[in-house]
Amino acid sequence: MEKKEEAIINSSFKEFSRYGFDKTSISDIYRTAKISKGLVYYYFRDKKDLYLKSLIYAISKVTSEIDKYDFSSLDFLSRIANITVVKLEFFLKHSDLMNFLESSSKESSSEVLSDVQKILKENYVNNIKKIEEMINYDSIEVGIEKSKIIDIINFTFSGAYKKASMLENEIDRKNLIYSYKDILIKLLYRKRWKNECNRYKIVN
Repeated sequence: MEKKEEAIINSSFKEFSRYGFDKTSISDIYRTAKISKGLVYYYFRDKKDLYLKSLIYAISKVTSEIDKYDFSSLDFLSRIANITVVKLEFFLKHSDLMNFLESSSKESSSEVLSDVQKILKENYVNNIKKIEEMINYDSIEVGIEKSKIIDIINFTFSGAYKKASMLENEIDRKNLIYSYKDILIKLLYRKRWKNECNRYKIVN
């Protein structure tokens, strides 16, 4: 992607997240990007094209950041915890992108709504598939349906992400997310956890 195109998209993150699709104008975007109006239309057909390409680009940036790290040697809960940490730290450094992604899930404009929902649903399904591929169901000792295991993991780390995002210190954020991982270990590996407690006389 060319620098000027990226500048337009970065500007769109800021403007669309502030005002939503309908109330944002191309003029707002090119002024924020400090480029000419003609350049916007050189790279994008119209406002809708810019919005949807910005959404796809934002998702791809998050995916690319996660893909930089190799957590394959870790157990699946540790992998998901570390991915959650990477995602959170990336968003905190790119607040405009984060705000845009959050606002896109609430976008109600009829002009882009169906396309936005389709893109976000596809991203969600892909993320769930990645989690499923990490899970070793045979190692889980509690009799829980597979679909519910996915939900439990997803809801737990989503909650950890939200709480950790409110903390100022990076180490505190990591520790909080890892503590949620430990809760899942106690839940999904109950027998093993109890054996460890008995072995070291841990009160739980």
